[in-house]
Amino acid sequence: MTTPMSAERFSDRFRFYRDQPQQQRGVLQLYAAISSSDQGGTILDEQAPWAVTFSEQPPPAARSRRWARSPRFRRSRYGRSAEAGTGQTWRFLPAGE
Repeated sequence: MTTPMSAERFSDRFRFYRDQPQQQRGVLQLYAAISSSDQGGTILDEQAPWAVTFSEQPPPAARSRRWARSPRFRRSRYGRSAEAGTGQTWRFLPAGE
């Protein structure tokens, strides 16, 4: 008995691909199955819609903010900052630092 694979499960196969030997064999089996089908030539065409979409560059990531520890100040037990070279507080770093 066969079990139909959902689009989500099919997508998982790509997401968890790690170029392991059994995965490489599976990809070659899939290729053989597609190429032997009636639509194999259309599906495996370099300009097939799925191939073009799959190869597109993702949009540039939005610049993110991040926080980093700064050794310039330390917190006193009363919540005040005092200059010292040993303590750490948080400071904002622009993206790319």
